[in-house]
Amino acid sequence: MTENNNHYIVQEDLGEIRYLSIMHMKDTMIQYILGIVLFYIFMDLVPAVLGFFVPRSYFKVVTGDIDPKLLAQLPDIAFSSFIYVAALGGVLMLGRSFYILRYLRNNQIDYPSILDGVRFFFSATLIYIIQMTTISILVMFLIVPGVIAFYMFRQAFNVLAEDPSKSAMSCLAESRRLMAGNKFRLFQLDMTYIPFIIFSSLPLVLFSYMGMPDVGNYTKLVAIFITFILKLPIYHAMGNLFFGETVFYELMVAKGFSNFIYKGEAVFRAGARAKYFKK
Repeated sequence: MTENNNHYIVQEDLGEIRYLSIMHMKDTMIQYILGIVLFYIFMDLVPAVLGFFVPRSYFKVVTGDIDPKLLAQLPDIAFSSFIYVAALGGVLMLGRSFYILRYLRNNQIDYPSILDGVRFFFSATLIYIIQMTTISILVMFLIVPGVIAFYMFRQAFNVLAEDPSKSAMSCLAESRRLMAGNKFRLFQLDMTYIPFIIFSSLPLVLFSYMGMPDVGNYTKLVAIFITFILKLPIYHAMGNLFFGETVFYELMVAKGFSNFIYKGEAVFRAGARAKYFKK
């Protein structure tokens, strides 16, 4: 672990971060994951269903008349789904930060907190739009700068959840400061979850390979709900990833496991002490 000018560089063992995260969740894993599923209901299922009932293509709305052959080659994005995610994506991301931080710090399952971001709509939406726009523009030119920007602003919603009085630009700047020297380390932590996520996606891949039988006009709607159900293992894996990332954030702001001082500290402080005494 390294600390320079009040800036903490996370060097804790990644295996320990994952192990202690699992130990924190072991008695309340199902309840915690239900909250992550609730997040994805609003983030994935609702816009997909909205796109079914209001299916006009985003590209038709933006470009007007478009060659049907060209339209068939473009991603099937409903304009209604695009507007929904653009308007509420930031609110839901902030709500997820509220939810996981409360679970980590208070050992408390608080499902309504997933929608608490609505109270800070402007800041959350502005952060989301700036993040998505910056990352998208950079990715169009080179992948690496886009990935760097993704990790640079990764903590902005956690920062806003810590202090909702901060402006969007202050949150982005603070995220940039925290992630200086930590971007690759968080990337490494994320990579440790990839095998779990890939394995969890197998039911969805198998369903995609088999195809959806025709059940009339509502074939696509039925497929949306089946796809959501088959994504449940992925949401479980992503819930573990999100929690591990939140522990990483807490390491940066608390400056080490030994400084965890809240209700959820017991597992992490014991883990830090155990590691110390083994040396």
